[in-house]
Amino acid sequence: MKPMPNYRLDPDLFRKTVVRHTVRRLAWLMGMSVVTASVFFAAAAAFGAPGVLTLLPALPLVAALALGLGLALNWRRQLKAGWRAWDSFEVVVSQNALRRTTSAALAAEIVCPDVVAILEQPGDGLIVVTADRRRSIVLPQQLVGYADLRERLANWQPIERMRWGGLRYMLGSSMNRDPLSEALSSELEKVRATSTREETRPAPPRGRPSFGRLAIAGWLSLILLFALIWIFVPK
Repeated sequence: MKPMPNYRLDPDLFRKTVVRHTVRRLAWLMGMSVVTASVFFAAAAAFGAPGVLTLLPALPLVAALALGLGLALNWRRQLKAGWRAWDSFEVVVSQNALRRTTSAALAAEIVCPDVVAILEQPGDGLIVVTADRRRSIVLPQQLVGYADLRERLANWQPIERMRWGGLRYMLGSSMNRDPLSEALSSELEKVRATSTREETRPAPPRGRPSFGRLAIAGWLSLILLFALIWIFVPK
């Protein structure tokens, strides 16, 4: 059996990764905002509402202020809460077992027979997919020794590029799982013993909404704003 090294996230890449994820999220929000605003002002032009169209030049300024505020809030939150999860992230892999630990979630374990696919998203990393999608594990490319980890996992399943077709694995789910053999159970115990991170429960949520909820709330607020403009601005 090959030795079981510990893979940790590179601390020097933390800020760069936060910036990339923040920009990606804000780009998505900006795209949704532009689409919503375009539909609104197109409707205003079609139904003859010149008063509403006079607000069009102010839209870029409002969008820039909103995106700037969103960038600052998201950056602050990611730096504060993200570092603890980043620093505690650890992956241990043996010939037939894999264990991932982090302070942000309960420990996740997968054995080779449970794996149905390994997907790779260039620039992001690997997703080790099982028949039960809730037990899938994401392995970021920012792991020190990522190339070695990828080579080890390639012996489990051929690594596929993440495309739309790969979603068939992520959307499938099965609760059926064969009992582990004595050999696999013993190997998994050795992986647990190799892990330098103790089993801990993630910190309870502090009532802060997720990015998805904030995005939906912002989009609905934008629609409400346009509705109020339509009602109260002279046509």
